Amino acid sequence: MKMKSFIILLISLFVFLMACKPSIENETKKFENNKQTVASFAAKYAAFKPLLDEATKKAQGLWDEALKINKEEDKAKKMAEANEALSGNPVYSGLNSYEGHVDRVKKLQNDLQPYTSKFQYRSIASSAISGGTAALAEAANIISTAKPTAVDNAAEFIKKANSILIDAEGKMERAKKQIKGSSSSKKKK
Repeated sequence: MKMKSFIILLISLFVFLMACKPSIENETKKFENNKQTVASFAAKYAAFKPLLDEATKKAQGLWDEALKINKEEDKAKKMAEANEALSGNPVYSGLNSYEGHVDRVKKLQNDLQPYTSKFQYRSIASSAISGGTAALAEAANIISTAKPTAVDNAAEFIKKANSILIDAEGKMERAKKQIKGSSSSKKKK
């Protein structure tokens, strides 16, 4: 029985390691997705476009180098490096995070919305929703009025906007828990 478990573990480890290894096909898909994401960010957040273009140019240079490599394993590693140069860029990752926080705040607002029609929860839910709306507006204002001159500077603007959204998420989560806790204690009575 121990030998069978050991063999299963060995096979699982092998499959896991093979899945983690970069492949040309996977890296090509990632690169195309990353370039589409950059194009989307550049269109939505014009002030950050020059920095995104700079990151794309660097990544494209690495990608072009990768295409010249004959050995598939080395080519895939260089492609992964190009992908990391783009997705690991602080402006790219920061804007990606920003959009995720915007989506979470909007989801929490939607989750809390039904409670605004119930008298006992209206105040908590409405306050949390309006706090989320104010945070979305404040964060959007920071992003839209930013005039970044360098990656570090841009990352600071994005970090500030994300911080506002994270704070709002926390307040909305606490409101949601308070409502859920209150409604479950009433059901127990």
